[in-house]
Amino acid sequence: MLPPLGNRSINAIDTKMLIDLLLEIDKQGKYDTREKVQGILTRVLTDAVIMKIASSNPAREITSDLFSKKPKRNYAFVSSSKDIKLLLSMLEQAVGNPQVTIALNLAPHVFLRPSELAGLRWSEIDWDDKLIRIPAERMKIDKPHIVPMSNHVIDVLTKLKDSNLDSNLCFPSPLKNNRSISTNAMLQSMRKVGVDKEFSTLHGFRHMASTNLNEKGYSKDAIELQIAHEIPGVRGVYNHAQYLEERKPMMEDWSNYLNTLQGNPH
Repeated sequence: MLPPLGNRSINAIDTKMLIDLLLEIDKQGKYDTREKVQGILTRVLTDAVIMKIASSNPAREITSDLFSKKPKRNYAFVSSSKDIKLLLSMLEQAVGNPQVTIALNLAPHVFLRPSELAGLRWSEIDWDDKLIRIPAERMKIDKPHIVPMSNHVIDVLTKLKDSNLDSNLCFPSPLKNNRSISTNAMLQSMRKVGVDKEFSTLHGFRHMASTNLNEKGYSKDAIELQIAHEIPGVRGVYNHAQYLEERKPMMEDWSNYLNTLQGNPH
């Protein structure tokens, strides 16, 4: 933004200048960057109008129709028992910050999005009912999410709780106790043990579980709910309680499967 706009009077910036800047980024295929830049421009110019520094906000007239549609991201994942076993053995070798390595090895067992797992709070752990209850404000779908905990997940979190009594977060950052570890820290830990992006991603753990549980014959709706995907129509309104009881043994079965592949049956 700064080279083309930095030395201009804010009232000299017009919509065409902004569109030209955004189109240049768009042509390079940097779709996420273009979205971020457009968002920053809109906020800066909105503030300028509010503060009466600018007379109008030229970014307000820009629509997404002018730009390329961001291609749908396909996350690499493994599905064969041989590849899953290899992946798990590589994750076991992760070293460094314990919060990061524990979260990384827990990720295949809980199907959560990386940000949902990294930001997990002790207040979200229901020990009595053996459930993780994530509130709507932390979910991508803006609805609360429930994850039945397998015995393995309970064991891992119990040990973590015993050694982590001074934070509200399950995985606090080693730098700031009031902040969680970052998803990037988890990703970098994966990459350091040789899990490259063509083999698996953090999001790929969810696809790995979904693919295998479908093959095992579990209800498609139960699986979709467990990975926190929206289910359309009337089915999507009434199915949460209906499938919770099915999801409990499903999650136990999945954890046992992963542990057996690692030679550690529960």
